Amino acid sequence: MNCPKCKKANAPGRALCASCGTPLTGYLGKSRPASVAPVLLKPPGPGSSSSVLDPAEVGKKLRRDYSFGHKEQIDRALEAVLNVLEKARTVRSSNSELLREAAKAIYHEFHIREVAIGLLDLDDGLYKYVAMYGMRPEVWGAHSNLTYTYDDFYDPARWKGTVISNYSKLLLAEDMPYTNGEEKTYDKQLMRKSRRRTETDSIEGDYMDIHIYGPDHALLGWIEVSGTWDAKIPDARTVRWLEVVASVIGLAVTSDSKAIKPGADKNSKARKS
Repeated sequence: MNCPKCKKANAPGRALCASCGTPLTGYLGKSRPASVAPVLLKPPGPGSSSSVLDPAEVGKKLRRDYSFGHKEQIDRALEAVLNVLEKARTVRSSNSELLREAAKAIYHEFHIREVAIGLLDLDDGLYKYVAMYGMRPEVWGAHSNLTYTYDDFYDPARWKGTVISNYSKLLLAEDMPYTNGEEKTYDKQLMRKSRRRTETDSIEGDYMDIHIYGPDHALLGWIEVSGTWDAKIPDARTVRWLEVVASVIGLAVTSDSKAIKPGADKNSKARKS
């Protein structure tokens, strides 16, 4: 088509004259009707509040979010593990301080709502809660008075739940995973009112146990967590990291060989809390 201004010939389909830039408002070519002519984006003029986004930024943002979003969770998990390792290396006076630091790290780095850690008492052979983070004082008081035997941890009739792995077990409020003496460790009225809307929701009364093992799979203690800050069940990645933390605690605790309980069943998968 010839340009209406400079009369120069242009190839079919062009929107602007190749010589002078005049809009070619007539014939646009047989393969491209005028109704679908390309829209030309002009840069904003002085004082304009609009702008044209560089398409490359779309991909850059997604790649940035993907990379740093993924690393953020891993970095938090590694921070928790490193905190426990550091305490295990520097705190040798008692296991209590080590477990308190571990509970604090789990709370902050994994955004767990309530954390409690129990350990075998070498004096009487009973398992007891030793450390916590996130619980109200009266709730922790109810926990700290409880004791369990080794057999209690492998009694699925008393503490029903879903075995997730050789380390972990999920216990849901609907199964009433509590026994005599544990009534004050949760809000029974709130649990009755709570409703689970999705498979990832955590409600009052839910909790998860992660075993702390020593050599030959001897049971040394457990980590108990109850939901996350946003009222969700810990996801699979978090559960795996909590199992890593439990393993680190197990290594630290077994530095005292007397803490190993003989006769632990390395094939057992069910337990209490």
